[in-house]
Amino acid sequence: MLTLNKDVILQIGYLLTDKEKTIVTMTSIAMNKLKHVFRYYRKMATCKISHLSYFDNFECVEISNLGGKCPKYAKEIYYKTCTPVYSIRDSSMRITHLTFDNSFNQPIKKRLLSSITHLTFGWCFNQPIKKRLLSSITHLTFGWCFNKSIEESISFGITHLNFGHHFNKPIMNNIPVSVTHLTLGAKFNQQMQGSLPSSITHLFFGSELYQPIKNDFPTSITHLEFTEYFNQQISNSIPRYVTHLTFSPLFNQPIVIGSIPPSVTHLTLGYNFNKRIIYSIPRSVTHLKFGDRFNQSIKYSIPSSVTHLSFGLAFNQQIKNRIPSSVTYLEFGKMFDQSVEDSIPPSVTHLVFNGEPSQIIKNNIPLTVTHLIIR
Repeated sequence: MLTLNKDVILQIGYLLTDKEKTIVTMTSIAMNKLKHVFRYYRKMATCKISHLSYFDNFECVEISNLGGKCPKYAKEIYYKTCTPVYSIRDSSMRITHLTFDNSFNQPIKKRLLSSITHLTFGWCFNQPIKKRLLSSITHLTFGWCFNKSIEESISFGITHLNFGHHFNKPIMNNIPVSVTHLTLGAKFNQQMQGSLPSSITHLFFGSELYQPIKNDFPTSITHLEFTEYFNQQISNSIPRYVTHLTFSPLFNQPIVIGSIPPSVTHLTLGYNFNKRIIYSIPRSVTHLKFGDRFNQSIKYSIPSSVTHLSFGLAFNQQIKNRIPSSVTYLEFGKMFDQSVEDSIPPSVTHLVFNGEPSQIIKNNIPLTVTHLIIR
């Protein structure tokens, strides 16, 4: 292997984890030389690797002070601080990921380092910001307390924008069209219709919103996740091109026929959900996951398109003739203790029981099952 071109070895390294690379280099004295060729991508604190002879080969590191040594090939440099970083003496140290400590709550007065692409504010930060100071940022995350106006604040170029728990300011015309991933926190209760740009494809929405959200989301959204406290009816609310739909832990509203668009392929129902879903799940869904409180009859509930079906903790209902023959992955929760005799379709190859149901007996598991897990 040592006779291979260095570029070839680097390409092989892309297929291995850092741990696997270490194992490879430990197989012989000759192979040990590869540790100076491989690049390592897992984030490591420089204080833990500074003694290594191949220190320069780490591409993702976390530094504790600006005066310390940094690997020659570092591409991502993480730095956590209590004060803004406007300049740095060592021009070779290009900080890319800057995180402010939870106690930080100072105004950003000047433009931050131009190398910074990922900026995260801590828990207490609640100061106004100006977009001219964040021109290089692509990923911007605000903490729990932030609740300032964002007018003229979010610069074009930001693609991932995350607001914290308390944010509740108008966003109309304030989200640039560069944003593709947007997170709105629990307290957000502002007008939604016409407020989101059509560039957004991933929306994480955890609001205690008290106003209906019918037709409020742009059709560009393909991944929609209701997080935290969301518990509203969803009729005419889900954009027609959403493929991945996830509901919050608190969501427990009826899902009427037609509520979920036929574009959805991955559907996850949250912890609290426990409603009948007769004919409510569209035939487009291939991955269906129920939360821990769901314990309803599934007769006429699981469409024949589903290939991956997971039940949560409380589910303990009859399944005979109710699992479609399309299912290849089937998982039951800890409380499940129903008969499985002639109940598992022969299409199932992966079968998981999160418990020890007494009804599992010899000859009840189809021969097609290649992976049986009881845990």
